[in-house]
Amino acid sequence: MAETAAPRFPHVPLPIERDRLMLLMVAMNMGSTGLDVYLAHSIGTVQNAFMHIPILYAPLGVATAALLGLSPRRPPLLVWAHIAVMLMGITVGIVGFAFHLRTVMLPSGEFIWGGLIFSAPVLAALAFSGISGLGICAAIEEVSPGRYLLPGLLEVSVGLTKRQLYFQFIGFGVTAATISAAIEHAQEGYLSWTMWLPVAIGGLCAGALIGHSLRREPPLGEL
Repeated sequence: MAETAAPRFPHVPLPIERDRLMLLMVAMNMGSTGLDVYLAHSIGTVQNAFMHIPILYAPLGVATAALLGLSPRRPPLLVWAHIAVMLMGITVGIVGFAFHLRTVMLPSGEFIWGGLIFSAPVLAALAFSGISGLGICAAIEEVSPGRYLLPGLLEVSVGLTKRQLYFQFIGFGVTAATISAAIEHAQEGYLSWTMWLPVAIGGLCAGALIGHSLRREPPLGEL
């Protein structure tokens, strides 16, 4: 029996390098997430000073990611400034997750499962952490498969190629978004079959992305 050949795709050159495209995507996602948080926190019933932190942080994350993405080179100072800002973003996401988690817990520490549906979106704040992690990945140069250069400091090996890291970050991001969609649509009781679409499609995409991230060099035909 003849083997089925993998489909051939035309080679389309990118206008700029992959990492720079990813940095620009990070900038756009950081901006849209910041706007989403601004709108959500503006109509929230609970107001405190901490709710302004992600709103104030987002423009900073947009700025460093956009500057580095638009730069044809990787100025070490800009790379380190961007990494520092992205580390702040990871912290903002984790702290926000902790605050949101408190809304579904009683003072005694007991977890309220029903609160996951009708309280603040618990996983939403982690979007900042995921986007920031992707921003760090895109900013660091891969000198050889699985080895990365910290400008002016040293090389580190993580055992995963940048392609694998990209698949993982985006895959886990899609997973979190899918879970959030499932919880939010539960507020309406899934009255229409269309409300299952983002859950089903998101789950399929997340599985494909994370599955490919486990393979060092997945066949081009599968990609």
